[in-house]
Amino acid sequence: MVMIVAQLFFPVVCLMHKVWQTNLKNYIIIMLYSNSYDLLFVTESWLHPDFTNGCLDPESLFQILRKDRTVGRGGGVCVFVHKGLNVLQVDTNDMYNKLEIVIFDLVCEQMKLRFFCVYRPPHGDCDGQDYLDLLIYVLPHILLAIILISFWVM
Repeated sequence: MVMIVAQLFFPVVCLMHKVWQTNLKNYIIIMLYSNSYDLLFVTESWLHPDFTNGCLDPESLFQILRKDRTVGRGGGVCVFVHKGLNVLQVDTNDMYNKLEIVIFDLVCEQMKLRFFCVYRPPHGDCDGQDYLDLLIYVLPHILLAIILISFWVM
């Protein structure tokens, strides 16, 4: 099989960690609008339901996929996908609800890539091990050709 590299699509990706905790909320807007990113991944986003997608992307140029932390503060993940891309968010069932994870497929021409954006909270106890065990359990059930975007705090 011969592949012509010029016909392949490689998205421009950026990973950011702990943006909101450092009070750099405007930094995300600068990153979105002054760079040519197709995908912007944010781990430990510190988002909550009161923070609307319109506040994050006032020009509405991106599809926003997010998983806010439901208990306590901090945590969460968020992915900004340029609206020119065709993505399908993968629904994780309630069993995996405590994972801070966003999973989606990027569909382009003749291929589909599965992306994961994961944040593992800094637990060194049994809760941390349970979280990691659940994450290890979920991955084989939803694997394709994957690209894993994560930030691990151990």
